[in-house]
Amino acid sequence: MAKNDRTVKSDATLFAIIEELVNLGSGGATEIANELNISKSTVHRHLKTLETYGYAVNRDGKYELSVDWFHWGIQVRSNQALYKAAKQELTNLAEETGLTVWCGVERDGRILYIAGKAKDPVLDLDTVVGFWNNLHTTACGKAILAHLPEARIKEIFDNRIFSNETTYNNVDEKDLRYELELIRMRGYSTNIGEDITGIYGVGAPIIIDNRVVGGISIGDSMEGIQEYDIKNYSEQIKRAASRIEEIMAK
Repeated sequence: MAKNDRTVKSDATLFAIIEELVNLGSGGATEIANELNISKSTVHRHLKTLETYGYAVNRDGKYELSVDWFHWGIQVRSNQALYKAAKQELTNLAEETGLTVWCGVERDGRILYIAGKAKDPVLDLDTVVGFWNNLHTTACGKAILAHLPEARIKEIFDNRIFSNETTYNNVDEKDLRYELELIRMRGYSTNIGEDITGIYGVGAPIIIDNRVVGGISIGDSMEGIQEYDIKNYSEQIKRAASRIEEIMAK
């Protein structure tokens, strides 16, 4: 949880409790208080407030977040200019390529997928859309990372510990920076089994007014995407990205 001198302490405590409920699934006041190192009475007051306003459900002393959060999450996504512009283009790209398609945004040095169209059951959208992932192991994430301002890229490198998702990905800063330069030069990124073993991806950034606002990617098994297909897929995804940019620029 990000902290600074201008935060309201009670609000920060409430958000910490909400995040803990997300992590736990459900929990009682004592359990949450112990995890967060705050008083049980404080936790209990916040939990009762969440329950009163319909944002938490009390099941025999165990609290869990209500489905109201899902409603608000869908509403937030629907209000996103990128989502509105990309929704139809994702469908078109999935039909054009026959592959699974995603759209994602960067936040706090990670990528969050906000939409997708599935082709392969191995790439279950329920395990991707709405979840965080590393920028450096995904085609969509690398396309975004390559086009962030240098100061932001440096900040991400300085503050993130890049983990090895598979044996194929770049975690060395020098090597990854070289790859980012290639992405900027050719306009697309690739993921060769770096996030999920056996899955290949191609991505492109969405850039508005010289600022990257997100990215899109396509993915399939390595049997479904051969290296000689990359050129064709890269052109298709760059065209789709351009169409999304045109819609957002109107």
